[in-house]
Amino acid sequence: MKSDDGVWEGLTIELWRNIATKLGLKYELREMEYVSLLHAVANGEVDVAASGLTITAEREHTIDFTHAFYSSNLGIAVGNRFAHRRWRPVFDALFSTGFLRALLALIVLLFAAGLAVWVFEWKRNPNEFGGSRARGLGSGLWWAAVTVTGVGYGDKVPRTLGGRIVALVCILIGIVIISSFTATIASLLTVGHFQSVIHGPEDLRKFRVGTMQATTSEQYLRAVHVSARLYPSAHECLQAVAHGDIDVFVFDEPILKHLANTMDGKVQVLSTTLARQDYGFALPINSPLLRSIDIALLEEISSPTWSSLEHHYLGN
Repeated sequence: MKSDDGVWEGLTIELWRNIATKLGLKYELREMEYVSLLHAVANGEVDVAASGLTITAEREHTIDFTHAFYSSNLGIAVGNRFAHRRWRPVFDALFSTGFLRALLALIVLLFAAGLAVWVFEWKRNPNEFGGSRARGLGSGLWWAAVTVTGVGYGDKVPRTLGGRIVALVCILIGIVIISSFTATIASLLTVGHFQSVIHGPEDLRKFRVGTMQATTSEQYLRAVHVSARLYPSAHECLQAVAHGDIDVFVFDEPILKHLANTMDGKVQVLSTTLARQDYGFALPINSPLLRSIDIALLEEISSPTWSSLEHHYLGN
């Protein structure tokens, strides 16, 4: 990142400055476009690239990387326009096969208990379960419903031994079933279920996706067969998300989180992550600097200074 007075800062830049100081290296920072930077390293036009570069096998064919100094994942950013979709996981779960089976089991229990208590009670307790078969069975179903759900109005009470045994069984089973339903519904309404309707790459295909061109994010989306609109910078892509031009921005998670904090709440980063990303410095192949930089890098990231830098730029 470049400050208002033109000074470069950031986790990678700070790490490089510490390494250069340790090795006594004099250097000049040059600003380049992302694609140009990789070509400049491969052609030997620059000695080191410090730009949160992801280490990949494809890039290793043309450039060398240092040891990784930071590991993260590809993240997913969405705009506030995406919020109305947060209820979708709840509806999907409520109409899932497992939930519907549990609901069917509850209905069967109510009918079985209602029928059983009516059989025991209709002759010896006609005031509460008597009358026509339809009326008596309806009374049994009503009693079963209020008993199983724990409401227990007390307007209908079994008098026979058989009816009371049925009541006891209903109460015990009802406690288990209602507790399970309550727990299920409560879990559906937690923040974790609202957080995202995207749980993996297969869900990305349902939305308009964007990413930054010539990055590992683009390579990943192409590999999982997700079409993406390409943007020249991460800031432009986030603006597109905020304006609703695209639904989703896939990019390096720590960068997304930092940029999202500058968007005044218009963009949020989901907890769902995708492919792992390992960052390193890039050098031309067979660079004489590689070994000394590697050693200094490992010393730096194992020091308390590195932990302080991580906390300063990335928080907890």
